[in-house]
Amino acid sequence: MTTSHATKTITTAYSTQYINGQWVKASSLDALSVHDSSTDEIMATVPAGTAIEAESAVSAARAAFEWEKKIAGRMGSPLVVREPISVVVCITPWNFPLSQIPLKIAPPKVAGRTVVLKPSEIAPVNAMILAEIIHDAGLPPGVFKLVNGLGPVVGEPIATHPEVDRVSFTGSTRAGRRVSELASQSVKCVALELGSKSASVLLNSAKAQEEIFGPVLVVIPYNDEEDEVQIANSTMDDFGGAVWATSYDEALRLARRARTGKVDINGGPFDANAPFGGYKQSGNSLENGIYGFEEFLEFTSIQLKPVTV
Repeated sequence: MTTSHATKTITTAYSTQYINGQWVKASSLDALSVHDSSTDEIMATVPAGTAIEAESAVSAARAAFEWEKKIAGRMGSPLVVREPISVVVCITPWNFPLSQIPLKIAPPKVAGRTVVLKPSEIAPVNAMILAEIIHDAGLPPGVFKLVNGLGPVVGEPIATHPEVDRVSFTGSTRAGRRVSELASQSVKCVALELGSKSASVLLNSAKAQEEIFGPVLVVIPYNDEEDEVQIANSTMDDFGGAVWATSYDEALRLARRARTGKVDINGGPFDANAPFGGYKQSGNSLENGIYGFEEFLEFTSIQLKPVTV
């Protein structure tokens, strides 16, 4: 890593990928520019990863994986064992990058699994800093890998790799469809968190308003509760909605009828232990708390022959 001081900005040039517990010099001299969102000036460059580096990261992850049973319990006669998925690929977006990355890599790490991280090429510097922290903390070699690069060059090879058991992706619906298509070739599990916005319902009794995640606010009138529910549930992207009302019972009744992953009532605060995920084209998996942890577990049912005396 080299750093050059300019008049207005400090440009950091990263020249390595983090593979098998080591900072490995990039196999290509090509670099991706990272722009300061407030000035649009180049603030850093990261290696433009290659398919060879993607292969190396997955191979290191598989070699570091140690098969281990974690949780066992009886459900009637069978002994049901829950074991962690082995090699996990995490692909993260540009928005909220520092929160998105731990949200994805922490559950499989807690389960003792190996992770390959491919951050967004638009906002990868936080991932590099996190990799430096992980390296300095002495995490065993191979259990965490970081490969920067473009989606078609790095993301697609690791999503299709036969040694990868699960892909966890956050991003656009279009890109999520592509990841699912690629991963289906090796019949691996794909966890998709594709975002979007559900309806924010303002009841007649409400005095509040909400700012939406976007530049345009669309207001649709409704006639009664049945009409409101039909309109709210008619979208194909249902990630997070809201209900605004002075009556808690009225708001809760409508929230329970919403076909969406999350409903805020009167601006209720975010709870990191609550399941985080969407319906329909907003995704097919959960993150956060015990719900996110269980996404990285598989089941083995051991059928026991009764012991006769």
